[in-house]
Amino acid sequence: MSGASVWGDYNTPGDPSSGRRLPDKAAIRIWAGEIEGRHQLIEKRIYDVPGTYTWTRPDDCTCVYVEVLSAGASGGSCLEASIGYLSVGTGGGGGGASSAWVTLADGLGATEQVQVGAGGAPNPPGGYDGNPGGDSWFGSGSPTGSGVGWASCTGAEQGHRVDNTQSNNNEGGAGGNRFGGAGLQVAGCSGGAGIIKTPGIAISGRGGSATGPYGGAGGKEALSYGNGHGGSRGGGGSGGFSKDGLPVGGAAGGPGGDGMVVVWAFR
Repeated sequence: MSGASVWGDYNTPGDPSSGRRLPDKAAIRIWAGEIEGRHQLIEKRIYDVPGTYTWTRPDDCTCVYVEVLSAGASGGSCLEASIGYLSVGTGGGGGGASSAWVTLADGLGATEQVQVGAGGAPNPPGGYDGNPGGDSWFGSGSPTGSGVGWASCTGAEQGHRVDNTQSNNNEGGAGGNRFGGAGLQVAGCSGGAGIIKTPGIAISGRGGSATGPYGGAGGKEALSYGNGHGGSRGGGGSGGFSKDGLPVGGAAGGPGGDGMVVVWAFR
Protein backbone atom coordinates (compact mmCIF):
# COMPACT_ATOMS: atom_id res chain seq x y z
CA MET A 1 0.00 0.00 0.00
CA SER A 2 1.30 3.46 -0.85
CA GLY A 3 2.10 6.12 1.72
CA ALA A 4 -0.50 8.46 0.19
CA SER A 5 -3.31 5.94 0.60
CA VAL A 6 -2.29 5.10 4.17
CA TRP A 7 -2.36 8.73 5.22
CA GLY A 8 -5.54 9.22 3.21
CA ASP A 9 -7.34 6.83 5.56
CA TYR A 10 -7.01 9.50 8.24
CA ASN A 11 -8.36 12.30 6.08
CA THR A 12 -11.93 13.44 6.69
CA PRO A 13 -13.54 14.29 3.34
CA GLY A 14 -13.78 18.06 2.92
CA ASP A 15 -11.26 18.80 5.70
CA PRO A 16 -7.67 19.80 4.83
CA SER A 17 -6.46 18.05 7.97
CA SER A 18 -7.78 16.03 10.87
CA GLY A 19 -6.57 14.35 14.01
CA ARG A 20 -5.10 15.52 17.30
CA ARG A 21 -2.00 17.16 15.79
CA LEU A 22 -3.76 18.47 12.69
CA PRO A 23 -1.19 17.18 10.14
CA ASP A 24 -1.16 18.78 6.70
CA LYS A 25 -2.34 15.80 4.68
CA ALA A 26 -1.26 17.21 1.33
CA ALA A 27 2.28 17.77 2.63
CA ILE A 28 2.32 14.30 4.15
CA ARG A 29 1.39 12.73 0.82
CA ILE A 30 4.19 14.61 -0.89
CA TRP A 31 6.61 13.47 1.80
CA ALA A 32 5.45 9.86 1.54
CA GLY A 33 5.86 9.96 -2.22
CA GLU A 34 9.41 11.23 -1.84
CA ILE A 35 10.23 8.44 0.60
CA GLU A 36 8.76 5.85 -1.73
CA GLY A 37 10.74 7.33 -4.61
CA ARG A 38 14.05 6.72 -2.87
CA HIS A 39 16.09 3.55 -3.16
CA GLN A 40 14.12 0.37 -2.60
CA LEU A 41 15.89 -2.87 -1.78
CA ILE A 42 15.54 -5.45 -4.54
CA GLU A 43 17.74 -8.22 -3.19
CA LYS A 44 20.59 -9.06 -0.88
CA ARG A 45 23.23 -11.58 -1.92
CA ILE A 46 25.70 -13.11 0.50
CA TYR A 47 28.93 -14.73 -0.70
CA ASP A 48 30.55 -16.51 2.23
CA VAL A 49 32.38 -19.44 0.60
CA PRO A 50 35.88 -18.75 -0.75
CA GLY A 51 36.04 -18.51 -4.53
CA THR A 52 35.34 -16.32 -7.56
CA TYR A 53 31.76 -15.52 -8.59
CA THR A 54 29.89 -13.44 -11.14
CA TRP A 55 27.29 -11.04 -9.79
CA THR A 56 24.52 -10.17 -12.27
CA ARG A 57 22.69 -6.88 -11.89
CA PRO A 58 18.96 -7.43 -11.29
CA ASP A 59 16.36 -5.77 -13.47
CA ASP A 60 15.63 -2.17 -12.42
CA CYS A 61 18.75 -2.06 -10.22
CA THR A 62 20.24 1.43 -10.27
CA CYS A 63 22.82 1.13 -7.48
CA VAL A 64 24.38 -1.29 -5.04
CA TYR A 65 25.81 -1.08 -1.56
CA VAL A 66 28.70 -3.51 -1.16
CA GLU A 67 30.37 -4.80 2.00
CA VAL A 68 33.66 -6.66 1.66
CA LEU A 69 35.62 -8.59 4.30
CA SER A 70 39.03 -10.09 3.54
CA ALA A 71 40.29 -13.31 5.10
CA GLY A 72 42.31 -13.82 8.26
CA ALA A 73 45.79 -15.33 8.32
CA SER A 74 46.95 -18.41 10.17
CA GLY A 75 49.17 -18.25 13.22
CA GLY A 76 52.81 -19.32 13.30
CA SER A 77 53.70 -22.87 14.22
CA CYS A 78 56.45 -23.64 16.73
CA LEU A 79 59.28 -26.07 17.26
CA GLU A 80 59.17 -28.83 19.84
CA ALA A 81 60.57 -27.15 22.92
CA SER A 82 63.40 -28.86 24.72
CA ILE A 83 62.99 -29.81 28.38
CA GLY A 84 63.08 -26.63 30.40
CA TYR A 85 62.28 -24.45 27.38
CA LEU A 86 59.24 -22.98 25.68
CA SER A 87 58.35 -22.37 22.04
CA VAL A 88 55.46 -20.35 20.62
CA GLY A 89 54.12 -18.81 17.42
CA THR A 90 52.64 -15.36 16.89
CA GLY A 91 49.06 -14.64 15.84
CA GLY A 92 47.88 -14.10 12.29
CA GLY A 93 46.27 -10.78 11.40
CA GLY A 94 42.54 -10.24 11.00
CA GLY A 95 40.79 -9.38 7.74
CA GLY A 96 40.02 -5.80 6.74
CA ALA A 97 36.64 -4.40 5.71
CA SER A 98 35.63 -2.14 2.83
CA SER A 99 32.25 -0.78 1.75
CA ALA A 100 31.02 1.36 -1.13
CA TRP A 101 27.95 2.70 -2.91
CA VAL A 102 28.19 2.14 -6.67
CA THR A 103 25.66 3.58 -9.14
CA LEU A 104 25.02 3.19 -12.84
CA ALA A 105 26.49 6.66 -13.27
CA ASP A 106 29.69 5.43 -11.64
CA GLY A 107 29.89 2.64 -14.21
CA LEU A 108 28.26 -0.28 -12.42
CA GLY A 109 28.28 -3.11 -14.92
CA ALA A 110 25.64 -5.61 -15.93
CA THR A 111 27.94 -8.15 -14.30
CA GLU A 112 30.70 -7.69 -11.76
CA GLN A 113 33.27 -10.05 -10.34
CA VAL A 114 33.08 -11.15 -6.71
CA GLN A 115 36.12 -12.59 -4.97
CA VAL A 116 35.91 -14.13 -1.49
CA GLY A 117 39.27 -14.73 0.16
CA ALA A 118 40.09 -18.00 1.90
CA GLY A 119 41.45 -18.03 5.42
CA GLY A 120 45.14 -18.82 5.76
CA ALA A 121 45.76 -22.54 6.18
CA PRO A 122 47.95 -23.58 9.12
CA ASN A 123 51.41 -24.93 8.41
CA PRO A 124 52.55 -28.10 10.20
CA PRO A 125 54.42 -28.01 13.50
CA GLY A 126 58.13 -27.36 13.32
CA GLY A 127 58.67 -23.61 13.48
CA TYR A 128 57.05 -22.27 10.31
CA ASP A 129 55.38 -18.99 9.56
CA GLY A 130 51.64 -19.21 8.93
CA ASN A 131 49.92 -18.39 5.63
CA PRO A 132 48.29 -15.08 4.66
CA GLY A 133 44.57 -14.66 4.24
CA GLY A 134 43.05 -14.22 0.79
CA ASP A 135 42.00 -10.93 -0.80
CA SER A 136 38.31 -10.08 -1.21
CA TRP A 137 36.68 -7.62 -3.61
CA PHE A 138 33.62 -6.64 -5.61
CA GLY A 139 33.81 -5.38 -9.18
CA SER A 140 36.14 -5.62 -12.13
CA GLY A 141 36.50 -1.83 -12.41
CA SER A 142 37.51 0.97 -10.12
CA PRO A 143 36.71 4.69 -10.27
CA THR A 144 40.26 5.42 -9.13
CA GLY A 145 41.80 3.36 -11.91
CA SER A 146 43.90 1.41 -9.44
CA GLY A 147 43.59 -1.89 -7.67
CA VAL A 148 40.76 -4.32 -8.25
CA GLY A 149 37.10 -3.60 -7.76
CA TRP A 150 34.86 -0.91 -6.38
CA ALA A 151 35.48 -2.16 -2.85
CA SER A 152 38.42 -4.36 -1.95
CA CYS A 153 40.73 -5.46 0.85
CA THR A 154 43.94 -7.44 1.03
CA GLY A 155 44.08 -10.54 3.14
CA ALA A 156 45.83 -10.40 6.49
CA GLU A 157 49.51 -11.15 7.08
CA GLN A 158 50.59 -14.48 8.53
CA GLY A 159 51.86 -15.12 12.04
CA HIS A 160 55.52 -16.03 12.67
CA ARG A 161 57.69 -18.39 14.68
CA VAL A 162 59.54 -17.41 17.84
CA ASP A 163 62.97 -18.89 18.64
CA ASN A 164 62.76 -21.18 21.65
CA THR A 165 66.42 -21.12 22.66
CA GLN A 166 66.43 -17.77 24.43
CA SER A 167 64.24 -15.08 25.89
CA ASN A 168 62.61 -13.63 22.81
CA ASN A 169 59.45 -12.29 21.22
CA ASN A 170 58.12 -11.56 17.78
CA GLU A 171 55.24 -9.45 16.55
CA GLY A 172 52.10 -10.88 14.99
CA GLY A 173 50.92 -10.50 11.41
CA ALA A 174 49.42 -7.22 10.20
CA GLY A 175 45.70 -6.89 9.53
CA GLY A 176 44.18 -6.74 6.04
CA ASN A 177 44.08 -3.37 4.32
CA ARG A 178 42.85 -1.55 1.19
CA PHE A 179 44.32 -2.24 -2.25
CA GLY A 180 42.17 -0.11 -4.53
CA GLY A 181 38.64 1.12 -5.00
CA ALA A 182 37.05 4.25 -3.61
CA GLY A 183 35.04 2.79 -0.76
CA LEU A 184 35.38 3.29 2.97
CA GLN A 185 38.01 0.96 4.38
CA VAL A 186 39.01 -0.14 7.88
CA ALA A 187 42.12 -2.25 8.41
CA GLY A 188 41.96 -5.50 10.32
CA CYS A 189 43.63 -5.90 13.71
CA SER A 190 47.18 -7.21 13.91
CA GLY A 191 47.86 -10.58 15.45
CA GLY A 192 49.29 -10.72 18.95
CA ALA A 193 52.99 -11.11 19.66
CA GLY A 194 54.44 -14.41 20.80
CA ILE A 195 56.45 -13.87 23.96
CA ILE A 196 58.97 -16.10 25.73
CA LYS A 197 60.40 -15.20 29.11
CA THR A 198 62.79 -17.97 30.01
CA PRO A 199 62.46 -19.87 32.23
CA GLY A 200 58.91 -21.05 32.37
CA ILE A 201 56.86 -18.08 31.14
CA ALA A 202 55.46 -17.74 27.63
CA ILE A 203 52.32 -16.93 25.71
CA SER A 204 51.45 -17.54 22.10
CA GLY A 205 50.08 -14.73 19.96
CA ARG A 206 46.32 -14.20 19.83
CA GLY A 207 44.80 -13.98 16.35
CA GLY A 208 43.82 -10.50 15.19
CA SER A 209 40.12 -9.66 15.03
CA ALA A 210 38.52 -8.82 11.68
CA THR A 211 36.75 -5.48 11.25
CA GLY A 212 33.41 -4.42 9.79
CA PRO A 213 29.86 -5.59 10.53
CA TYR A 214 30.64 -9.21 9.63
CA GLY A 215 34.13 -9.48 11.11
CA GLY A 216 34.76 -12.16 13.70
CA ALA A 217 37.21 -12.58 16.56
CA GLY A 218 40.69 -14.00 16.27
CA GLY A 219 41.65 -17.29 17.85
CA LYS A 220 42.46 -17.04 21.56
CA GLU A 221 46.06 -17.35 22.66
CA ALA A 222 47.39 -20.67 23.95
CA LEU A 223 48.38 -20.66 27.61
CA SER A 224 49.57 -24.25 27.62
CA TYR A 225 51.02 -26.61 25.03
CA GLY A 226 49.00 -27.40 21.93
CA ASN A 227 48.00 -26.13 18.51
CA GLY A 228 46.76 -22.59 18.03
CA HIS A 229 43.06 -21.77 17.82
CA GLY A 230 41.27 -20.83 14.60
CA GLY A 231 39.71 -17.44 13.94
CA SER A 232 36.01 -16.98 13.26
CA ARG A 233 34.76 -15.08 10.16
CA GLY A 234 37.81 -13.16 8.88
CA GLY A 235 39.68 -13.53 12.18
CA GLY A 236 43.31 -14.59 12.43
CA GLY A 237 44.52 -17.85 13.94
CA SER A 238 46.63 -17.88 17.10
CA GLY A 239 50.13 -19.30 17.38
CA GLY A 240 51.11 -22.75 18.56
CA PHE A 241 52.62 -23.48 22.00
CA SER A 242 55.19 -26.09 23.00
CA LYS A 243 56.58 -26.76 26.48
CA ASP A 244 59.06 -29.32 27.83
CA GLY A 245 58.94 -31.53 24.73
CA LEU A 246 55.15 -31.43 24.30
CA PRO A 247 53.49 -31.77 21.89
CA VAL A 248 56.00 -34.08 20.24
CA GLY A 249 57.19 -32.40 17.04
CA GLY A 250 55.92 -28.97 18.08
CA ALA A 251 52.55 -27.29 17.57
CA ALA A 252 50.75 -25.83 14.55
CA GLY A 253 49.22 -22.37 14.37
CA GLY A 254 45.47 -21.95 14.12
CA PRO A 255 43.74 -21.37 10.75
CA GLY A 256 42.43 -17.99 9.64
CA GLY A 257 38.73 -17.36 9.04
CA ASP A 258 37.33 -16.99 5.51
CA GLY A 259 36.28 -13.63 4.08
CA MET A 260 32.84 -12.52 2.91
CA VAL A 261 31.13 -10.24 0.40
CA VAL A 262 27.57 -8.90 0.74
CA VAL A 263 25.83 -7.07 -2.12
CA TRP A 264 22.65 -5.03 -1.55
CA ALA A 265 20.88 -4.12 -4.79
CA PHE A 266 18.45 -1.16 -4.97
CA ARG A 267 16.13 0.40 -7.51
